[in-house]
Formats: sequence, C-alpha cells, structure tokens
Amino acid sequence: MPSSPDPSAAVEEHQELQRIRGLLDRLPSTQRLVLALQLYGLSSREIAQELGIKEATVCSHIRHMRNRLAELLHIPSRGQQGWKA
Repeated sequence: MPSSPDPSAAVEEHQELQRIRGLLDRLPSTQRLVLALQLYGLSSREIAQELGIKEATVCSHIRHMRNRLAELLHIPSRGQQGWKA
C-alpha cells in the first residue's frame, strides 16, 4: 500500500514556492521576462532578438537579476567573495 504524502512536507514546499514567487515579484518586469525566456531555453542572443534589445543589455539584465536575488537571499555577491567574473 503506498504511503500518503507527508502533510507537513507539502506545507513546507508550498511555503518555499510562495517565498520564491515573492522574491521574483520584487524583480523589475524586464528582468522577470528575461528569466522566463532563459528558462524556456532561449540564448542571450535569441532573447535580445525577441525583445528588440542588444545582447549586451540582456546580459546586463541577467547580471542585475542575479545580484538582486543574491541580495534578497542574503548570499554574498561575487565581488564580496573575491571571485572573478
């Protein structure tokens, strides 16, 4: 007989999804759009063509998005850790 799902695990998963959604909602709409297109598998070049912007602008959106999410998640940025880009 299969075991039933753990209700507390389902609640935790739902809360984590809500938390992630809240973080993503704090990003500017263009950055969210770029992220969505990346998740669909488009390259930076393809995203630029789709949005009618330069590829460098797409890369800038990605960099700012990553930095903002790291800030919201309290993850030190690459510069704070001494990493090279």
